[in-house]
Amino acid sequence: MAPAILSLGMGLSAAALLARHRWALPLAAFSVTPTTRSLRQSLPPVAQGRIAAGLAVRGLGWAVRQEARLLLRHWWPLTALALPFSRSVRRAAATAVLLDVALFLRERPGVDPATALVARRLDDLAFGAGLWWGPSADATYGASRCGVPAAARGGHQVAEHIQRCRMRPTPDVVAFLAGRSRAFV
Repeated sequence: MAPAILSLGMGLSAAALLARHRWALPLAAFSVTPTTRSLRQSLPPVAQGRIAAGLAVRGLGWAVRQEARLLLRHWWPLTALALPFSRSVRRAAATAVLLDVALFLRERPGVDPATALVARRLDDLAFGAGLWWGPSADATYGASRCGVPAAARGGHQVAEHIQRCRMRPTPDVVAFLAGRSRAFV
């Protein structure tokens, strides 16, 4: 599984936008501003302002998209537990579902929206269940930590996060792949 890597500002802004808080837009503008400034310094002088701002806004869009997927796919057991108790989580989950289905239908026109909704949620449930059940059955939680966003501050920290998330097959999978077991057939 690919690790979740978000900067603190983009992560907070994306969460606020998903939860549709009234202060989400000011927070998003606040987080996009330093990103734009940083990108401006690394771009050539020709039209650097517009390009930098566009890239920063796109980055925020991808942060929202990544957090939506994390809520629905990787963290769904935690999301499901929090739904009855938190209005913000309910709003974030509803926004994430709508965003997910809209993006899916944009990429695959002609698919029935109800079919897409049901199929995507079933896929997310299966993935998330396997993600949480697998490490708990093996008593190792390394894979679960991969869904926890790492602060994208330095290459060293990101490299450590990616290294930590590398999956190693369990002995039963190795035996199956070597043809010594029929456990998964």
